[in-house]
Amino acid sequence: FIDPKIWHERRDYYAYVGSSRLAEVRGRETGGEIDIGRQFGNDSEARFGVFLRHMDPSLKTGANLDELDNMVSAGAHLSYRIDTTDDDLFPGQGRRLGFTFTQGLESLGSDENFQRLDIDSTFAWLQGKNRIRLRTELGTTFDDSPAFFNKPGLGGIGRLSGIPEDQLRGNHKLMVSGAYLYNLMPLAEVGQLFAGMTLEAGNVWSEAGDISLDTTLLSGSLFVGADTPLGPAFVG
Repeated sequence: FIDPKIWHERRDYYAYVGSSRLAEVRGRETGGEIDIGRQFGNDSEARFGVFLRHMDPSLKTGANLDELDNMVSAGAHLSYRIDTTDDDLFPGQGRRLGFTFTQGLESLGSDENFQRLDIDSTFAWLQGKNRIRLRTELGTTFDDSPAFFNKPGLGGIGRLSGIPEDQLRGNHKLMVSGAYLYNLMPLAEVGQLFAGMTLEAGNVWSEAGDISLDTTLLSGSLFVGADTPLGPAFVG
């Protein structure tokens, strides 16, 4: 299969050195990518693709950073994913394993060469109306120190809840989370209503030597969520 994408978005991010927050950055990004992939059975796929992104960051608060110049990120990525879960956001059984290796290439127009590896896993169990989910994320740029927007990110629902999606950026990331959900009732035969909670621990770091329990962030959430044909909805 072939999967092309284009996008334009604006997000706010935090820039850290170790456990110290240096600045809040607003990033405007325009980009595109095209993947060529192959599906294996009903539950796994491999992809290879190329991408091009243009970032226009600006400082909102904090120290001025050398990385706030306009930049272009371009390169190739290779990914593999297996997914036997029965639902994307409210899985009751199955597992989800994936990795993505990204190589920034100056030969394709990137401002820098860089390498990044992202690994994630999810395991889910079901017992009656009770669901338990365990999730882990790992990311690293090896020995490189790429520009801010090329670093692994954390933040979002179930990924240090209360922090906007991928707002934390660092050369290394590690996150472990657990979730419990209770199936309250069906919604007129078109979806399900759940009550649940999450507990999450993790962070991003500039140096591997900075990784420790003392610099790990703890987060969690209580929520009511609905799984509907129009997509998920949360209150919490």
